[in-house]
Amino acid sequence: MWRRRMREAVGRSGGPAEASGGIDRPTARPPDRLLAKLRSALKQVVGMPDYPRYLAHRQEAHPGCPLLTEREFYDQYIAMRYGGGATRCC
Repeated sequence: MWRRRMREAVGRSGGPAEASGGIDRPTARPPDRLLAKLRSALKQVVGMPDYPRYLAHRQEAHPGCPLLTEREFYDQYIAMRYGGGATRCC
């Protein structure tokens, strides 16, 4: 049943969508952009730094300030996170 509805929505089996010239689809984001947004959200949840997000923030909020390189950005994150020393549980 759902396959028939899907075919009609896509306009393959002579359904109402084909008679009206197809369906109006909203403009979809390219998959790579969607994956980048998903990756950024996942990094925020886990607590990992997100360099592209840092760049976007710096361009928007601090346009004249110098930017860190990606390596400097991650080194600064590690230093803030772990205090520059080794961490041990025991």
